[in-house]
Amino acid sequence: MGCYTCVMACAEREECVYAASGACRAAARVLNVVKGDTLGVDDEARDGRGKHYGLKLEKVMDLIKRTIPKDERVLIFVQFPDLTAKVAEALAANKIAFLEIKGSASMKSKNLEKFQNDSKERVLLLNVMDESASGANLTSANHAIFLSPLLAPTQEIYEACETQAIGRLRRYGQLKHVNIWRFFSLNTIDVEIYEQRTKQNVN
Repeated sequence: MGCYTCVMACAEREECVYAASGACRAAARVLNVVKGDTLGVDDEARDGRGKHYGLKLEKVMDLIKRTIPKDERVLIFVQFPDLTAKVAEALAANKIAFLEIKGSASMKSKNLEKFQNDSKERVLLLNVMDESASGANLTSANHAIFLSPLLAPTQEIYEACETQAIGRLRRYGQLKHVNIWRFFSLNTIDVEIYEQRTKQNVN
């Protein structure tokens, strides 16, 4: 964090703003710099009532409402609690019935069972790193949405978490074609993380 002008100047040199003090040697990049007043807001994307959710979330809502068949169920994988809350708010605002894996162990178990037993809620929102749903059989869903690339300390953890997440719906007992949807904000760290971990180009 720091003055935008100073941070940008350092980023252009790929230096940390604290490099001169010797406190940090990390490389900063221009594409990683985000102004505080734009956090969570992409362009002028709104939900139609003046509430900002960001262009990425608008696209996710559009996918669920207009592209995915109404009789098919969806898992949304999110990594961070603040983003999970924002996704839940966007789903509610768009009148998309959903369940969320949160709270006590019994509450999580209840919602998992409810979703798997064809509840009226066709979307399940869960943390990709949450161990509580690690062994859950969620084959009633055949769409998985990754809202952003997984931020993991090692390649092994990245691959294990992704494999486990996808394995919740692509497993024995799944009767439908499984669709994996990945969302990226171009020219951001989203792309950098995904390309680094998968060795694939997004563009």
